[in-house]
This record gives sequence, C-alpha cells and structure tokens, in this order.
Amino acid sequence: DTVLVHGGIRNVHVEFGLEELNRVTRRWMLDETVSKPVVLSNGESPVWTRVYSTPCPHEGSLAELSGVLSKLGASRMVVGHT
Repeated sequence: DTVLVHGGIRNVHVEFGLEELNRVTRRWMLDETVSKPVVLSNGESPVWTRVYSTPCPHEGSLAELSGVLSKLGASRMVVGHT
C-alpha cells in the first residue's frame, strides 16, 4: 500500500490516529470548529514537515519513516510537497 501526503506522516501523527487527524481537519475545513487543530498548527504537521525531504533529511528520518510505514502497513510514502 501507498501513503499519500502533502508533507509527511510522522510517528506523532500515527499515534494521534490518521482517522482522527482526518476528522479534525475535515471539521476545521468545513467551518465546524473555530480554531485550527493543534496537530496542523506547527512546522511538523503533515502539511509542513520536511523531515523526509532532500537535500537534507533529518537525522534518524529513515528509521522513523520505516517505523511509520510498518505501523501503517504500507511500503511507500508519496510526498507531494518537498
């Protein structure tokens, strides 16, 4: 299976739960909640993280990526915004 993401999925996002991440994001985008979800509000959000991006992936990013993919039962992550 393939994970498609704008910036990247990190361990913290998997622990938060991708279904929950999608739910709170959807509610915010539909104006069902006033404030942006905390999980989307920093530079390490699935939208903005560059932990897996080149030219300088963060130290330990390969190990984190392998763990995330394993937890999600996926073999690859496609990042749209590098």
